[in-house]
Amino acid sequence: MGNYAYGRYLSCVAIAWALAGLAVLARRGRRTIAAGAGGALALLAGTGAVAALYAGDRLRRYNFIAFDFPETSFLTGRYDALDMAGASAAAAGLLLCFVLAAGALAHLHRLRVTLVAAAVMAVNVLFTVVVAQQSSVPSGGGGIPPLQRGGVALDREVDWTVRLWMTYRIPWTRIERFDAGGAAVPPGTCTVVVPLPEGVRPADTWQARPEGWAPVGSGGPPRGWVAWSAPSCLKGDG
Repeated sequence: MGNYAYGRYLSCVAIAWALAGLAVLARRGRRTIAAGAGGALALLAGTGAVAALYAGDRLRRYNFIAFDFPETSFLTGRYDALDMAGASAAAAGLLLCFVLAAGALAHLHRLRVTLVAAAVMAVNVLFTVVVAQQSSVPSGGGGIPPLQRGGVALDREVDWTVRLWMTYRIPWTRIERFDAGGAAVPPGTCTVVVPLPEGVRPADTWQARPEGWAPVGSGGPPRGWVAWSAPSCLKGDG
């Protein structure tokens, strides 16, 4: 769904808009702050409505990729679906808190600047911590081959989402790609990852495997994969 509701091409101006908003909160009077907040809320509602009308039910049917929506996931606590209404409400609530705080401190210019800057910094630090925790590898190395040493090669037919996931979560080697249907396994490879079609047993996924290679782990459909490891690499696990 990122093709229909993702502001990747607007992210470059996010800092400029944030600085403009901070300048209003820190330096302007109550009326200007209220007018700016009202305009921001109207823009939020308008753009949200346009995105919802344009994308329609694709926002529910299409694949949700969490790294496309870190901000909205942080605001709603949902990392498996896009909740535009919830994210908009959370953002509006944050804005209201900033506006009320800035208005209450309107007569204390220096203190207002300091507190507004500190509040924004606190929100960003919290965002970084929460998203980092959500992005970390689960205990036991879930989502990656269990044999965490040696070279790793992915069949070219492996789904791109699986390839991307493993690229960021396999730190011990550079992932290679090859044709597992007939090409030779790259030298130094301990693990080969091939697709796992629905209804196929993991042991039947790599017909052209070299002698002795065995399946050691898998991730299920719809974007399934099976990890096969060489016997020479498995000896140390015995």
